[in-house]
Amino acid sequence: MKYTLQINTGSFDILKVYDINDVLDRLNYAFSVIDVDRVILGWNNCVDINKTIIDLCAKNNTEVFLWLPVFADVRRIDKSDKLVFLNENNDSSISVVEGENFEFICPNSEANIDEVIETYKYLSTQCHFDGVFLDRIRYASMANGFDSLLGCYCDKCLDVYKNNNINIDNLKTKTIEDFIPCGMNNGLYDFADEDINKLFTIKRNIVLDSVNELIDRFHALDLKVGLDVFAPAISDYVGQDVSSLAKKADFVKPMMYSVTNAPAGIPFELNALGEDIKNKINELWGCDISSPEGFIKQIENLKGNIVPGVEVNKLDICNASEEYLEQCIKTGVSLGLKGMVLSWDSLHADKTMFEVAGKYNG
Repeated sequence: MKYTLQINTGSFDILKVYDINDVLDRLNYAFSVIDVDRVILGWNNCVDINKTIIDLCAKNNTEVFLWLPVFADVRRIDKSDKLVFLNENNDSSISVVEGENFEFICPNSEANIDEVIETYKYLSTQCHFDGVFLDRIRYASMANGFDSLLGCYCDKCLDVYKNNNINIDNLKTKTIEDFIPCGMNNGLYDFADEDINKLFTIKRNIVLDSVNELIDRFHALDLKVGLDVFAPAISDYVGQDVSSLAKKADFVKPMMYSVTNAPAGIPFELNALGEDIKNKINELWGCDISSPEGFIKQIENLKGNIVPGVEVNKLDICNASEEYLEQCIKTGVSLGLKGMVLSWDSLHADKTMFEVAGKYNG
């Protein structure tokens, strides 16, 4: 098993790393005990910290990917095309992680895609990166409120719905019970209401088209591209068709976060969706999707370079332990995986977590 270290230096406004000597100590220890082939770094623009990490990675023949938020927590939200909710009074922000409020913008916007490229250029002016790691490539989840499931209602998105004969007045009558799936096909859900089925198809296609455009544009800059996605059993609710997204990307990291009580954490997102949807999802997958068996069933049939992310942090919103990490890695080994991502902030993980991971080097 080879490992990717995901390092959170902070948001655009808040730096979470201060002591360069501590950074060097922690990373040198990680390099000494585990096989690291990639580092994901971002997304604060502290050049001294970033260069220190990049230089150390170069000495260890390790690629560095710039961690970029795409459709939420963007650098210049005032220059972005906003996501418009069906209910105009919807308050969609989430305050769980310092410096990140998960305020989403429209994924169906060329201006928003252009801004991602501009943000990369801004952050890479004085630093060299081997690739980019695209995060927040989705719609808001139910954790942001019920209207999040209904997508965006800006003029451009309304035109798409009209061209696909979606009855907006019908969608306005829907409740959370209408989003209980009645079936599943290749990890994507079917619903009893045809307008909801059309809506989910459109959301998948918009995310896929926008992400594929970004992949093409970054590849044209001679950069590799990694993607951050929800666990496959819940990704359809945010417009992510993981199998399709994996076709062009250099690697995809499903967030198999079973002990995270924050956005993208499986228990957090299932709790937001509600007990009825949670039970139906488990029924359709034939297991508790938060369990090791659920990990296997969600990953085993995915194509492409799949590198699941598992938690290594011990925080109030993330109860990772050495035993939990070892179980996740053993599950990955049983699937024949070649790599995993130690998430979501390896720089602040206990050294004992690296020691556990090191037992499965190779």
